Amino acid sequence: MGIPVLIADDDAKIRNSLKRVLELEGFSIEEASNGVEAMEKIGSTPFYCIILDLKMPQMDGEKLFEELKILNIPVPVIILTGHGDIPQAVSFIKKGAFDFIEKPPSMEKIIEAVKKATSLYQQSLKLKKQEDYEKFRFTLIGNSPKMLQLKKEIEKVASTNVPVLITGESGTGKELVARAIHNLSNLKNGPFVEVNCAAVPDELIESELFGHEKGAFTDAKEKILGKFVLANGGTILLDEIGDMSLKAQAKVLRVIELGEVEPLGSSKKISVRVRVLAATNKDLKKLISEGKFREDLYYRLCVYPINVPPLREHPEDIEELVNHFSLFFSWENGIPPKKFSKEVIEILKCQPFYGNIRELKNLVERLIILSPEREVKLENLPKELFEFKPSNLEEKIKNTNSLEEFLNKMEKEYLLYYLKIFDWNITKLCNFLNIPRSNLYRALNRLNIKGEKDEDS
Repeated sequence: MGIPVLIADDDAKIRNSLKRVLELEGFSIEEASNGVEAMEKIGSTPFYCIILDLKMPQMDGEKLFEELKILNIPVPVIILTGHGDIPQAVSFIKKGAFDFIEKPPSMEKIIEAVKKATSLYQQSLKLKKQEDYEKFRFTLIGNSPKMLQLKKEIEKVASTNVPVLITGESGTGKELVARAIHNLSNLKNGPFVEVNCAAVPDELIESELFGHEKGAFTDAKEKILGKFVLANGGTILLDEIGDMSLKAQAKVLRVIELGEVEPLGSSKKISVRVRVLAATNKDLKKLISEGKFREDLYYRLCVYPINVPPLREHPEDIEELVNHFSLFFSWENGIPPKKFSKEVIEILKCQPFYGNIRELKNLVERLIILSPEREVKLENLPKELFEFKPSNLEEKIKNTNSLEEFLNKMEKEYLLYYLKIFDWNITKLCNFLNIPRSNLYRALNRLNIKGEKDEDS
């Protein structure tokens, strides 16, 4: 299938000639004999170029061109015009038309213009897709009270240039918080540079951050600019800063205080204007007491601390996160987006997710790829997600006077766990537990469990 091109002209001979020539060049051609027909086809087909005659019945080329602008359809338009209409065609170029060609059209000029237009349009689509991909990939998802508070703090600190220390468990999205701060700051048009301090060996961290001259050490075969220089005019994120060596910490402190970088093997200092963000899942105050982290650096970084909550503290965001990741991985793998059933979402909301959002993201990717149907259902989930995990078991044992009382508490918690998952749908729950409805109803009455629903839903 070739690149789709629309020819909109009321002259059938011109349409046929253009179609024949362009199809030989590998393009896929659609025709329209008037503006109304052209608009219908534009609404159903993503054309990469439109060859447009100005004079057509029902809706002329000028009106059609205006409609494309109003609808924000950025497809390149090549105007076909008679000799006397050249000034009008030139005015269309000023309004955003790609090119104009006089009638009768030169086939060589048409081929050249269409090839150029479709090539540039493909490039612009690729760039837009990349921009949309990056924006989609790094969006902070969630509207729970916890996430709304986090976004409020990000907005508050983004307008300043103070250092920010971002803390939180592994997998909570600390990098996304850093990117959000950068994207809302007055440095948003500058670079965003991330350094994973835990992934760089101690002997190389200074070179990575501050750069080095050729011959500065044994393997320094060429001059390298450090991350602080690369981030000049923008933001640097020092991820897992708790793993940074004390020597490197001293130099980072110097950069923050003086705005200067001294590459290894150089006596010259380089001035940099960089906003420093740091992230860690470690207790830096504990590291300070152990002599593993500089106290002065801690207070320079912690001008504004932000803590990212673990996922188990805002499970109400899980459905939105799942839908987001479903779109993301479907897009990335070139497959249609998949829907997650209500029962699946309820099970996911009950999980502790000690790996936080990263763990949920990995699970969604696995389900998107492995689930054979368009909807992810209970049977597609890993079996370990169904496991009932009693809460506060030791406390229940201490506060229970008899075995019967303890077993009743466990049974009630067990049934409530699965009733919530199945949205109080008795039929589905009985099928899952493989028990008769009468047995379940007796247990619910005995344990005084009064449901929101007791029939099919």
